[in-house]
Amino acid sequence: MKAVKHALTALLLLLSASASSSDAHAQETRRRVPRGEVTGLEMGIDGSLEAIPGGTLRWFVDLYEVVGRRDLRPAPNVALTVTGSFAPGEPLLEIRTDAQGRARLEVPIPVDRDEGFRLLVRAESPRRVERTFSVDITLGARWEMRLSTDRQRAVPGGEVFALGRLVDRATARPIAGEEVTLTFTQSGAPTRSPAEVTTDAAGMFWARAPALDEPGALSLHARSRFAGASAQVTVAPETPPTLWVEARPDRRVYAPGDAGRVRVTVRALDGRPIEGAELEWPGRDPEVTPPRTGPDGVATVPLAIPTVLERAWVDRSLRVDVAVVGVGTESIAVPHRVARVPWIAEATAEGGALIPEIDGAVFVRVVGPDGRPRANEAITLQAPRLGGALQATTDDDGVARVSAPVAPSTRPDGCGGPTFTEAILQLDGHSQSFCLPVDPDATLAVRGDGDGAFVVTRRSGVARAPVEVTALVRSAGGWVPLSRTLLAPDVSRGELAADAHGEIWLRARPVLAEGRAVRGGGVLVYRAREGGALTVEAGESGARVDGGGSAFV
Repeated sequence: MKAVKHALTALLLLLSASASSSDAHAQETRRRVPRGEVTGLEMGIDGSLEAIPGGTLRWFVDLYEVVGRRDLRPAPNVALTVTGSFAPGEPLLEIRTDAQGRARLEVPIPVDRDEGFRLLVRAESPRRVERTFSVDITLGARWEMRLSTDRQRAVPGGEVFALGRLVDRATARPIAGEEVTLTFTQSGAPTRSPAEVTTDAAGMFWARAPALDEPGALSLHARSRFAGASAQVTVAPETPPTLWVEARPDRRVYAPGDAGRVRVTVRALDGRPIEGAELEWPGRDPEVTPPRTGPDGVATVPLAIPTVLERAWVDRSLRVDVAVVGVGTESIAVPHRVARVPWIAEATAEGGALIPEIDGAVFVRVVGPDGRPRANEAITLQAPRLGGALQATTDDDGVARVSAPVAPSTRPDGCGGPTFTEAILQLDGHSQSFCLPVDPDATLAVRGDGDGAFVVTRRSGVARAPVEVTALVRSAGGWVPLSRTLLAPDVSRGELAADAHGEIWLRARPVLAEGRAVRGGGVLVYRAREGGALTVEAGESGARVDGGGSAFV
């Protein structure tokens, strides 16, 4: 399949203008262009270059008049006529641009279309300037099926759980009540009778299948009226253990130079402790007799901890080999962590970067060296770019949020340069430094504000500028624009379209006096289709998960 093309930023179509007569192609002419004369039209497209049968191809376009040789200005009240190669001579859409030269084009795609096509947009301005823009559109599959298994390897005679989903890409909605046939093959030959299942309200389907009796590759194929998918599981016997070995270090976390010890327990497969099992590990002093387990099947192994640690913490592992004469050998890894700090933290700027002149928020998460959250801890973040010392208290997850206006500039710090600024976290007499990204060229910030709302904060340079906010949603082919809103200069809050759900990328750009949208800012938000709680009930065959729809897992 050809690569899906997207134009999520303005795509300037530098195409040849339509000629008014064949003589225009026959010779080249030159003339002086009077100042201020409109010499042509240009169009920018924000939208996908892939169409789905039965769906709608949505573009947000910007029309510009070419003034003189190269200057552009918005082209209001331009008549746009859209035609497609699949319906020659028949207009698919007729619309005019608004006062800012913008228009929303929505072209329904025939449900029976099976190949790509060419879309033509004819533009005619009130000044009688005409141009036709031609764009090749690729066609994507309407139906999408995904199939996965709960494991990639299974033992002969075991069981495999298959889970799949069926979605209509034209509507981005799941297909409910659709019959799906699951077949199971090895080297193309069926291994059992097919399973007939039906998708639920979320488009999900599932089935349990026995693995092969002999080693090999088990292929699973799911097929509905619309689409199909496949998955594969390797069936191979597991090597049975000869011993049961358990190894536990005496601490969760060690400090540099600590003396660690590991308690090793060795038992037969029936649970009986084994006396006399010999233990071996890398770095053991060869002059010292290796330890053996006692009557309780237990022995102790020393754990060497480094005295110097360059990093704040490091994860290590010790391999212990166990040998029992006449029975067999087993090896076990003993993971452990060494840390020279009392806590570990990460910090991130909301929206990906701090923006000068605008309130900036920083999220900090603090955990102990063992990974447990440091809850209800009073922290201090020393951030000169944010005005100095900021205090906050971590929540149950060890997360704290601080915010303050971001200074336009500051003295050089440990992070160096204008695109990063230093912040130092202080807690329990210990500190950790972070380099937070700064976007000095961003002109505004956009943030989600409750379910379905967003707020735009402008910098001083664009304080009185209208702001264009485009909502893009993730589809199977990538990000596609769903809606575009123009906020007036005195408006900073907007609402998402009612049909905007899932992952939504909000891209906000100020519109300058000449009508051009310039770089602004963006944020990723998530909006659920509907609220609800998720409950899990234990059962004999697993757990029943209920969250509107239900499934066995």
